[in-house]
Amino acid sequence: MDNIYKISIKDFKINTIIGILDFERENKQTIIIDIDVVYKNINILDYSILHDLIVDIFNKNQFYYLEDAIKYTIDLIKLNFKHLIKIDMTIKKPNIFSDCIVSVNKIINLESNS
Repeated sequence: MDNIYKISIKDFKINTIIGILDFERENKQTIIIDIDVVYKNINILDYSILHDLIVDIFNKNQFYYLEDAIKYTIDLIKLNFKHLIKIDMTIKKPNIFSDCIVSVNKIINLESNS
């Protein structure tokens, strides 16, 4: 039987340039990332490396759309970590509206590719 595990990073706050509005291009804003990474057939997946990779992505890049940020991040995670089955990632923008939090989510099932 396969050893299947899931690492979750929740409420991960990062300040970055993201968005299409003028003020979003000029000033960093807080985003909140929730990510689940499911993997198998290894004993550990170093979540500190995953954490640092995500920080590095948003420190070195600026994105116009949440969808682009998610796609880019997931692609780099796939390159840096083997044995992945699934990635579920959400980016939230908590400060755009006063009455709600906007978010985009993407789920990638990789098991058929492993």
